[in-house]
Order: sequence, then C-alpha cells, then structure tokens
Amino acid sequence: MMHESDDMTQQYSNTYSLFTGCLVPSKFPFIEAASRKVLGSFGISLHSIEGASCCPNQMAIQSSNKTLWYALAARNLALAEKNACDIVSLCNGCYDTLKSVNTRLKGDDKFKDKVNRVLDEKFGLKFEGTIDVKHLVQVLHEDIGFNALERASVNPLGKLKCAPFGGCHSRRPMDHMGFDDLDEPYFLGDLIRAIGGDVVSYAEENSCCGGGLSIGRKDDVVPAARRVLLSAQKAGAEVVVVNCPFCFAQLARSQEAINDIFLDGLNIPIFYITQLIGLAIGLTPENLGMPMHYECSVGEEERIVARLLGKETLEAEGIFTDEVTREQLEICAKCLACTDDCATAATTSEYHPEEILRLVLDGKVDE
Repeated sequence: MMHESDDMTQQYSNTYSLFTGCLVPSKFPFIEAASRKVLGSFGISLHSIEGASCCPNQMAIQSSNKTLWYALAARNLALAEKNACDIVSLCNGCYDTLKSVNTRLKGDDKFKDKVNRVLDEKFGLKFEGTIDVKHLVQVLHEDIGFNALERASVNPLGKLKCAPFGGCHSRRPMDHMGFDDLDEPYFLGDLIRAIGGDVVSYAEENSCCGGGLSIGRKDDVVPAARRVLLSAQKAGAEVVVVNCPFCFAQLARSQEAINDIFLDGLNIPIFYITQLIGLAIGLTPENLGMPMHYECSVGEEERIVARLLGKETLEAEGIFTDEVTREQLEICAKCLACTDDCATAATTSEYHPEEILRLVLDGKVDE
C-alpha cells in the first residue's frame, strides 16, 4: 500500500544543485543521465556545482582526519550556496556527509567559525548555512509525488517483482538525517509501486550492502552482498532496485565473485530507481544511458528492459508457444535435471544442455 499521507502534491521546489559525487561520473554516468532526464521530465531544473569535489567519504576521511572531513564537505556546501538552491544527492554516502556537516555547522556557531577560518585561508570561501541537502528519493517522493509518477507512467513495470534496497547511510542518524522511516522504510517502495512494480519484502532489505567493509574488513564484503542477494532471490524478486551508486556497485559487481566462491549461480539484475522511472514514463533506453549499463551488468538487464518495453525478441519471433512458455524454460534452467541426469552430458564434456536453455532465454537463438 502507498502511504497516502506522504503523497505530496505540493511542489516543494523546482530547482536544485545536483551533487553527483565521484563514483557516479567516474564509473556510472548512466545514473546521472537517468536522474537528470527524470527530474527534468517533471519540471525540476538542476544546476551543476562548479568546482565540487568528493563529498568526502566518511569512512575513509573522517576516521583519519575529522577536521579535514568537515572542511572539505563545508567547501562543497559553500560552492553550492552560490546557486541559491538546495542540494539533491544521488548517493547515500554523499547525502550522509553533506547533510551531517550542514546540520552540525548550522547548529554550532563556534565550530562553524572554526571551519570558516579554514575555508577562508585555503579556498577563499565562507559557509553561510543558507541551503539544505536532500536525497534524490526524497525529492522524487515529496516534490514529485506518487500520483504524478503514476499518471506519467505510459510504460508501467507490468508487476515486475522488485526488491527495494535503500541502503543505510540515507537513514542514520535519524535525528537529522532520516527522511524515511528508520525501521520500516517505504519511500523507495512507494516509488516502485507508483510506476507499476510489485514490491517484494525480504529479510535483508534493511541491511548494509557491505561496500563500506572494503576499507577495514575486506573478507566480509562479498558475504554481505551475498546475504542481500540470496534473500531477495528467495523472496521471488526479479530485480533489485537501489538508490545509491555504492550499493549498485556492490550488488552488481559482487555477483561474479559470489558465484566463483559459493557456486550460487546468482544473476539478479540491479537497477537504479531513476532508470526504471525513466522507462516507465516513456524515456528511451538510449536517453537513460542503458547501453553503458549493459556493459557492466550481470547480463539480464537488457532482457528486463526489452520485456518492460514489450520488445522481448523471443516472444515477438514466436519462439515460445502456449505449450512451451518462458516461465517453463526458466524453471527448467533452475532444475538442471537435463544436465545432471543426462547420459550424454555425463559422458560428453562439450555438451551442456543448461547452456542451451540459457542462450534461448537470453534471445540468442542463432548461437
């Protein structure tokens, strides 16, 4: 159910400064492309923050030099203040840093003066405290709203089973950070429902993706992602939907390592929320940067997009019939009796029936 009290029809703002952080432009520019296109489609203008740097990262910088962390974050805030509009962040970590520093400096004049002395000496800047910091999901949910998204959905998701994964840094500490419910977050789920998706509940949906563990506990990174992905898969999710590029990277890139180590055979598509919104409201995959996404995907994203747009090659070409459906073949691909119980497969090393099933499901009939 959509949370009616949070369906904001009032336009809170139509202009923001876009803070992309460092991972989005360096690794996943399609996340920025999709977010710009979607926000622009609903009349929200975005200004770049000239000279902005890394947010900077809390775990890497704050843990080693807290004053430096505050000063660099305050520098980004001071630069954004020149645009005279609030910041919207595409990343949980960037939101966490900028929101935390903005709140601390606004509420502590003595500390603000200390940081401003550094800003003046090093950069010729001054933090005034004239703007706020919002997360992209907050803007989508509060400024645009459920009804507007639903009305604009010309290509709704068709009950695609989506596992929302909001990550942790957008909600804690709750006293100044959280815009969503800490224990039962619903903002991301509401957005998925608005564009026609089915929201799948699963045990690990409020866990950490494990990306931050790469700094001090590298051996826990892959198992953390595995717990999330297996939980979503067990609950029947067809895709995982994120609102953070670090979560995107962790859940997408870890699947190969998970399969190598644990032999799980994971192949769960990962989408950033504005990619699915963009497809639902009629933007083309090319406008959303999807071809670049496919290059770093787990392999199933392109098929999901084709399905959402009604262009699945196999169905269009009549490969499937009433007797042989995609759903049946997907069950076969998970069973693997064709391989395990086949005498030919057991005695002929180059014969792999499960690979034939996968090629057909991927639309590679000629291969």
